[in-house]
Amino acid sequence: MIGLNRRRMMGGEKLPYDAEIEYLESSGTQYIDTMVAPTLDTEIQCVVIPITANVNVLNTDLQNSFGIHITDWSSGSWACYFGNEGYIPRQGVSNFKYNIPQSVVLNYQKVTIDGVEYSINATSMSGSTMYMFKSTWKDKDNTRICSLKIKQNNIIVRDYIPVRKGNVGYMYDKVSKQLFGNSGTGEFILGPDVNSGGVNA
Repeated sequence: MIGLNRRRMMGGEKLPYDAEIEYLESSGTQYIDTMVAPTLDTEIQCVVIPITANVNVLNTDLQNSFGIHITDWSSGSWACYFGNEGYIPRQGVSNFKYNIPQSVVLNYQKVTIDGVEYSINATSMSGSTMYMFKSTWKDKDNTRICSLKIKQNNIIVRDYIPVRKGNVGYMYDKVSKQLFGNSGTGEFILGPDVNSGGVNA
């Protein structure tokens, strides 16, 4: 109980959720609007857990405009695109692993996947605001996100961690101190409550 109370307090203020959880999982119909539109100065830092053949982390509503999409055909592959000029087309990645947290950092110059860098060099950007879990692709496989940060001009504008309030899952933004809920249909699947040494520790 002491540990739970400690997680629910920050700077002497009660946080608007009951507990942090290891991940938030979408079945493909749940998604979150970050209300941030990508620019050439955008950088994404996230930790995801691939559990199915297709993983949709972050996308705008324009296909191939901006996004992080993971897919596994004959070998693990990641499709990370930053504007139409900066696209990694189904490029094999040897360190693609199922059921293990994977870190991804994406900006207009490169994507880094668990420490391995791939060049991008985007020169333009267009698109709507970015949506967590939503895809412009046809697949609707489950996706687990453990954390996600959005930087604009090297300033963190969103710093999301998965949380639950009762039995309802949200992403809590540590910058705005607000809960971001489901804009889609159905309900998020909740990971276990985080203890010391958890994914978000």
